[in-house]
Amino acid sequence: PIRARDGLFYHVVPLLLLKKEMPTIYYFCLKSFLGFWGGYISLVAMFIALIFAVLYLTPWVGNMAK
Repeated sequence: PIRARDGLFYHVVPLLLLKKEMPTIYYFCLKSFLGFWGGYISLVAMFIALIFAVLYLTPWVGNMAK
């Protein structure tokens, strides 16, 4: 069976193995337009979606409209 602490092994070990590759990956992300701005754009989009989800799924807006 997979234990919860095994997740640490699967996440940390690839990072240790990729340590010498990381500057190349960061350089590529900074140079590519989507790599740099895509993260910020998706973060803002998820934040807006969260706000709309909270507003539409709570009865708070409906009670204010009455």
